[in-house]
Amino acid sequence: MKQEKQRSIIEVQTPRLTLRTPKIADLDVIKGAIDASVDNIAPWLEWAKPGFSRDALRSFLNYAISCHVEEKPNNLFFSIFDKSNGQFIGDIYYGTIDWTVPYFAIGYWIDSRQSGKGYMLEAVNALARLGLSYFKAKRIEISMSELNLSSKKIPERLGFDFEGELKNRHVNFVTKTVCNTLMYSCCKIERLPPLKVEWFTD
Repeated sequence: MKQEKQRSIIEVQTPRLTLRTPKIADLDVIKGAIDASVDNIAPWLEWAKPGFSRDALRSFLNYAISCHVEEKPNNLFFSIFDKSNGQFIGDIYYGTIDWTVPYFAIGYWIDSRQSGKGYMLEAVNALARLGLSYFKAKRIEISMSELNLSSKKIPERLGFDFEGELKNRHVNFVTKTVCNTLMYSCCKIERLPPLKVEWFTD
């Protein structure tokens, strides 16, 4: 029997947030968020540099959109918006997907003007739940530099298991300092804090 093709996820909703497929129409608000946040995210994201161009962002958005039409993409990206006012919050993504296991690695960045409100904690919980439930993932993982203290709080607060510290695997893209990588994983949805999550397909 031929297996039915899995439908693409186009939107995920939580009590406060909408996570949806990126759009070219989002370019200006995302560019504004990058410009406002570049000092905070530049050490951890290689592409995040002062003067990050509109053309580069447009190319990325086209790629991110194309991922959602592939049957088994290598990456999946979602733009995060506040449901109450439509404010752009940041981006969250499966930065690595291995469909043979399957496992999904989550990455994220937030507009620094929206930090401290628990938005990214909620978004990561939602994407972890989507991976474990809809995509039947056996493993969700999150890794970051040992120096990225804000990022490491998220898997810790969500109950991910700390698996270890990988020596000399990360670099600060501003200072070029080599540092260690922290690895966290979640393999059971029951480990995550309760959260109402709905998702919608094309």
